[in-house]
Amino acid sequence: MKRDLDLVRAILKDVENAPAGKTIIQPTLEGYGDKDIGEHVWLLADAGLIDAEVTRTMRGPYTILIRRLTWRGHDFIDAAKNDSVWNQVKGKILKHVGGVTFDVLLELLKAETRLKLGLPS
Repeated sequence: MKRDLDLVRAILKDVENAPAGKTIIQPTLEGYGDKDIGEHVWLLADAGLIDAEVTRTMRGPYTILIRRLTWRGHDFIDAAKNDSVWNQVKGKILKHVGGVTFDVLLELLKAETRLKLGLPS
């Protein structure tokens, strides 16, 4: 499975938009299957962006419980929320290198936001 940054962003936006204190059970996102969502929620929990539990059975289905965004998750989604910034950064990544680490992606998003705001880099 390849990491899908658009799916990462969609999951984080979904969690951010949930009412405070509400656990998200078995999230669904248009265009994505349960298996891809489950694997990406697992990655997001491993990376410390969300507080979640993912259980996978031998027969395939995932049980997903997402409790909340972490501080780091909020930082990322704040940097990635603007569609223009997101698309600019994604375009640069694809054009120049094809992929980047999460930390580099976050720094690029912050730099693009500073540029759009006219702030020094």
